[in-house]
Amino acid sequence: MTERHDLDRRRQSHAGARLDAIEDQYWSERLMGPEVGSIRRAGDWVARNLLRGARAGAWAFALFILISMASLSPDLAFRGFDALVPAPSLRPSQWLSIGDLYFAGALFVVMLSSRRQGAGMAIRAWCWAWGMTVVLAAILVAALLSDIEPGDWPSLRFVLAYFGSWFMAGGVVAATYHALRGMMWWKPAFIGLAIGLSLQAIMFHLILFTGTRVPWGLWMLAQTGLWLMLSLLALLPYLWLRPRVIPLSGLGGR
Repeated sequence: MTERHDLDRRRQSHAGARLDAIEDQYWSERLMGPEVGSIRRAGDWVARNLLRGARAGAWAFALFILISMASLSPDLAFRGFDALVPAPSLRPSQWLSIGDLYFAGALFVVMLSSRRQGAGMAIRAWCWAWGMTVVLAAILVAALLSDIEPGDWPSLRFVLAYFGSWFMAGGVVAATYHALRGMMWWKPAFIGLAIGLSLQAIMFHLILFTGTRVPWGLWMLAQTGLWLMLSLLALLPYLWLRPRVIPLSGLGGR
């Protein structure tokens, strides 16, 4: 109890961004002090990693919700931008779904996770969220298997194009943001999202539409342009969240 009170006292005497540094120093003293036995040191190491796992688990759960919503709506066309394009064959609803917007929101959360805890933990949370989504999908398919018609199954090509492109995009966003975190405040966020979302658009159209006669090249350029615009608009909520999502000590970032 005395040690717990010591940590609480140190936390109360510092503000905001200093809390993680104080906690790291506290754990280092507990783990490395000469009076600490090996069993106690091992217990403290386990406790510290459990705390880190809990943090990653919270990010993973938020991502799981968004990925699940996206996975349930990949074929629901989003028609909000159709009025801007007169040609029916070029309208965004031909290639933009509600699921895409959920996935774009998930990538924004991945970026925040990378800001807070680094690319390694952010990518781990991203993979955990996908794992939970796969388990949920398996449960739903098993429960509804008798009601699913042969024509209800998506093609393997669509699954690889849609889900594969978004999975890769999440890792790219986390890694790019982390690599650029020392630059001017807006650059890691904008560049990370722009590269990740653009990669998604390119992968999706190349995998799904190569060899077909639809105007997929124009669709790919249009979707890339839309993602670049959304990456720029995402700086507004990011600016508000920056002082609230503080990087852990040792990571840096503005």
